[in-house]
Amino acid sequence: MPTDRTARRAATLIASVLSCDALLHLCWSTGSTWPAHDVRSLSYAVLGADVPFTPPVLPPLATALFTASGIVVARARVGPSG
Repeated sequence: MPTDRTARRAATLIASVLSCDALLHLCWSTGSTWPAHDVRSLSYAVLGADVPFTPPVLPPLATALFTASGIVVARARVGPSG
């Protein structure tokens, strides 16, 4: 059974990954195609299909990722008995 310290470290790692992913989505919502050369290449590299990387799609995804990050951290602070 993991200790509280291990659980907090895991939660911090997971929240960091989710937050970085959210930041990438916000970056892409500005029109950036990094790390690809164009939107189509980015779409295929990230999703394996031709999907639009447009502002109506990306900010809600970023919001969901930031929310998930906060939930992971909050749940780790409450502990297994909460």
